[in-house]
Amino acid sequence: MQRQLIAFLLIGGSGALAFVGLSAALIGLGLPIPSWVISTLCYGAFIVPIYLLHRRFTFEAAVAHGQALPRYIAVQLVALALASAFSYVAYHVLLLPAAMAAVSVICLTSASSFLFLKFWAFALPGAHLGALPKRLLNAVHNRAVFGRRVEVLSQQLAATIPPGGGRVLDLGCGDGSVAVALMALRPDINVEGVDVLIRPTTHIPVTRFDGGVLPFADDSFDYVTIVDVLHHTVDPAAVLAEAKRVARRGIVIKDHSLEGILAGPTLRFMDWVGNRGHDVVLPYNYLSPAAWAEAFRRTGCRVIARRGQLGLYPPPASLLFDRRLHFVALLSAV
Repeated sequence: MQRQLIAFLLIGGSGALAFVGLSAALIGLGLPIPSWVISTLCYGAFIVPIYLLHRRFTFEAAVAHGQALPRYIAVQLVALALASAFSYVAYHVLLLPAAMAAVSVICLTSASSFLFLKFWAFALPGAHLGALPKRLLNAVHNRAVFGRRVEVLSQQLAATIPPGGGRVLDLGCGDGSVAVALMALRPDINVEGVDVLIRPTTHIPVTRFDGGVLPFADDSFDYVTIVDVLHHTVDPAAVLAEAKRVARRGIVIKDHSLEGILAGPTLRFMDWVGNRGHDVVLPYNYLSPAAWAEAFRRTGCRVIARRGQLGLYPPPASLLFDRRLHFVALLSAV
């Protein structure tokens, strides 16, 4: 990894210097083009060459361009969001001196980019992620995303499940953090979980699920919640049909919508960061609005209410990771 880090810094640093030099020279020519447009075009011109150099020399990756290039671009967008967030914290929260703040932002952003490129963008499909990278990935995700995610999702579920919620099954519950937060907001709800992979520590009772047939009788629960689970399945409609079988009143889904610029790579990046460290299967099966409508039609589920713009991420990360990529929907089970 030391050799890779040195190559990463040399190639990245050389690319940054070349970008600054070229954009400064073109701006100095006095062309009738806004400076920001020139800088943007110059930055775009360097993306593919730097990508190729990193792929060939830094990480010596054999992964296909069709996978690696979109992921590389997604990492660059993430790095921009991280740089903005790190800058705000360094300058306005910690009130660091300008030089120290600048160095801190560069180091944190570069380190994050290196790790995401090594373990995601240029990693072969199915490549093993060692124990230390898993712990590091989980720690970063827990600190930066998980707490806010639990708070926002529990609030969204609490606002979506009708009064008198009753007995609720959390399908694909993970460690049950969202379920616990939901019950704190809604005392009329009692949640138990089911999952194909039971975590070492869970906050609610969890039953093992084979991924095909839920181990419960028909109409066993008032509601079933399915939070960021269906895109991990090969046939979301089949899982949705099982949820409808065991739900008396309704189903609440939180999932992704494949729409917007670079929606696929962005969703893959978020999915990988949040789940790879827990060995969750990642088929990246995201559905477009039309595909969701077809899945609901196949299972006979009627959409009662739907909302997007959930506010899962704070600014400026929300500009990249929220958009129209998330939704919560209440479906009728009758």
